[in-house]
Amino acid sequence: TLYPEAESIVADHLAKGHVVAIVSGATKFVVKPLAEHLGIKHLLYTRLEVESGRFTGRVVEPICFEDGKIYWLQQLVEEQNVDLARSYFYTDSITDLPLLDLVGHPVVTNPDPRLYREAKRRRWPVRFFDPP
Repeated sequence: TLYPEAESIVADHLAKGHVVAIVSGATKFVVKPLAEHLGIKHLLYTRLEVESGRFTGRVVEPICFEDGKIYWLQQLVEEQNVDLARSYFYTDSITDLPLLDLVGHPVVTNPDPRLYREAKRRRWPVRFFDPP
C-alpha cells in the first residue's frame, strides 16, 4: 500500500535536495515502478543474476536484506557522500533495525509489533499512516 502521507514525506525530502533511496529486499520489477512514481533515482534491491541475457534463477550476493541492505547502502553512501548522522530512515520491519541504528533520524512507520516495542523503548518516532 502506498500511503498518501508517505508520498508527501518523500516529496518533502526530494524538495529539500536530500538523497532519497528505496532500500528493499524486493527485485527491481517491484521497486522500479514505485521509484518512478515517487521520483526517486536511487534504488537498492535484490539483484537477479543474468548470464547471456537470461535469468539464472540465482541472486547476486549479498541479497538486499538485513546485513545485505547495509552493504548496498554503504555503496550509495560512498557514491553520494551521504552523512548518515544527518540521514533519515523509514521502515515498518524489525529486520531493518540495523539500518535504523545507522542513521541520525530513525522513523518507524506502521510497525510490526516487535519493531513498535523496540521503537518505544528507544524513544524513536512512530508514525501511523492512514490507508488511501
